[in-house]
Formats: sequence, structure tokens, C-alpha cells
Amino acid sequence: MTPNEAHAWWSRLRHQGLLLSPVVMLERYPDAPVPAPFYATNKLRDAAARFTSSSDGADSEKATLAWVDALLENYLGHKPERLAKQNDIPVKLTTTVRIGTRTETLRPHRVVFADAEGKTPALLVTADASPQVGRGRGRTAYARFLELLRGTGHRLGLLTNGRQFRLVYAGLDFESWCEWEADRWFDDGDGYQELSGLRLLLSPDSLKPIREGVSGLLEAVEDSRKRQADLSSVLRENVRQAVELLLDDASSANRTTDKLFAPLVAADSVRPLTDAEAHEALLQATVRVVMRLVVCLFAESRQLLPVNDPVYGSSYGVRSLYEMLEEATRNEGGTHGLLDRHTAWPRLMALFRLIHGGSAHGQFPLRAYGLSVTHIVAT
Repeated sequence: MTPNEAHAWWSRLRHQGLLLSPVVMLERYPDAPVPAPFYATNKLRDAAARFTSSSDGADSEKATLAWVDALLENYLGHKPERLAKQNDIPVKLTTTVRIGTRTETLRPHRVVFADAEGKTPALLVTADASPQVGRGRGRTAYARFLELLRGTGHRLGLLTNGRQFRLVYAGLDFESWCEWEADRWFDDGDGYQELSGLRLLLSPDSLKPIREGVSGLLEAVEDSRKRQADLSSVLRENVRQAVELLLDDASSANRTTDKLFAPLVAADSVRPLTDAEAHEALLQATVRVVMRLVVCLFAESRQLLPVNDPVYGSSYGVRSLYEMLEEATRNEGGTHGLLDRHTAWPRLMALFRLIHGGSAHGQFPLRAYGLSVTHIVAT
């Protein structure tokens, strides 16, 4: 198994910003996640079913916390002495914020400690009653959770409504996160790998203290931020693979379709391009498209594009397009069903035009960034 295959599950999660870089991921966790024993997974599935049947009632928070406890204690293996609940949570792990003319004390629902002595908090856990974590009505709960993390000085936390589990790192003026969808965990091989990945990152071994006050996972996250420069080599390899994949499809189509390159003409005349010239032009165009996608994904991760706007998410976003196609692949049992879909390319072209020309629509305003999609990063 190659390094990319070992942690392919990580790329399937929803991300914002840089939480764990591929370089650090492979250094800290060189092997693919080991699945939990069958009995542990079976008990977790039963707990998920109980949550689903009771989460719509009047006491949905209680149902969510029971589900979270089953995950933390029975599946991830955190012993009771490593967990603090409700009244047992130390005052130092709460924070007071001012909301208008009143003050409010924010406190987590659970605290996972990196050590059995309870000296090193590793993860602050909060249950959210919103339908979507961090979106719609969930934005307020997410903002409060960030205030809790920053106010207590413990930068790593888990926010969940029982359906989405968002692992959050809160810096002083930024945040990054990744998010698991619990309804995928028991459906297919990919979802089971994602669940095993959660177990890998949040296990007692992964969270154990590296030095005073710092858990292993927190050190890995902060090491990722310090070593962002190392991403250049990984990104370069991923871009190369993407370009080769697109060109390979074009090459295969050229062998079966007569005059595929006939519409390509020289810029200074109507002379058709030779095969060599066509190959060079396709290489340049493919590199340009792939790099535009890289820039757009970067801009979306930093919220330089309106990723939380439903219009952008449903009609323009690169990440949301990937999620839509991935869901279609899962539901249809493979990638063959994607051959009958023809909206992805026009959607990407619409995104590039949107960034170039902007939008003056009253309900979806976006400034025009001009000639180059890369201007969005500079601004």
C-alpha cells in the first residue's frame, strides 16, 4: 500500500484550512488505520441507531451526549479517569464572554484528557443541537465553540450534533477543521475507513502527552502549520498526477475519435495545429485548469470565496462539486455513472467567469477579480 492509499480517507473528509499536512500525517501515522474489533464496531452501530431513534425528541442534547460517550468510551477506548463530564469539568476549562449587556459562561460538555491524572486536556467536546454543524443555524454554536477554545487556551476541540463530527483547531486569528459524516461510517468501505481514521487520530495513544501540556495530536497539528513549506513537494506531485490523468483521457479519446484536435487552430491564423502543437497546447491548458482549481480550493479553505452562501455551494464551489460527484459515485457503486454527467465542466467554467467578472446580483454579490484567478489570493 502506498502512502497515498494509506490515508486516502483523509482527503475524503470536508476540510477548511490546514489541520494536518500530508507530510506530518505520514510521519506520525505511517500505516493505514487499523479497524476496530468487530464487537466494538457493532456496539457503536447500536449506539448510532439509538441516537437516530431518539435525537428528534425534546431532549436531543442528552441523546447526542449518550452517542458521544459511546464513541469516546466504548469505541475510542478512553477510560472514565480520562474523561470529565458536566460538573466534573474544571473551572479553568470554562470561559466567560460578553453578549450585548450580559455575560455568559461557556463550558464544554466533555473534556478528554491526554493522561489518566487529568493534567493535560487534549480535547474539549461540545454537543450542538443545530441540523448542520457550522452552517445555517449552526454558525452561532460554532462561533461560541471557537470562543470557548480561545478563551480557555486549549486549541483543539470536537464539535458535533451527532451527525457531523468537526475536529477544530482554533488559533488566535484563524481556525482550521476537518469533518466526518457519521451516517457514512457503517454504509460502505470508504465510510468505514473514515471511522477508522477518526479512531486513529483520537485514540488514547494519539492523544497521550508529548511534553507538558501538549498532546500528541496537538503537536502534530501545530507541526503541520510550522512546516507548510513542505507541502510544496506534495502539491507538485499531486498536480503532476492530475495533469497526467486528464491528458491520458485526452490521448485515449484521440485514438478513438477522428479529428479530435481539428477545432484547435493557431492563435495567429486559422491554420490547424499539428499533433505536436496540439499536444503542447493541451498540456498548457491542462496545467492552467488544474492550477486554477488549486487556487480556488485554497481560496475556499480560507473563506476568500463565499463558501457558506447556498448559491455558491450549489452552483459554483469546487469542494461542493467534489462532494456531489463523490456522493454520486457512492450511491451508484462506482465511477462509471459519472460518464453520463455533463454539468461539472460547465460549472467550473462558470466559476472561473464568476471570479473574473464578479456578480452584481443583489442576493449574490461578488467583486470582480479581473484577468487572473490568482488575483483572489493576493487580495
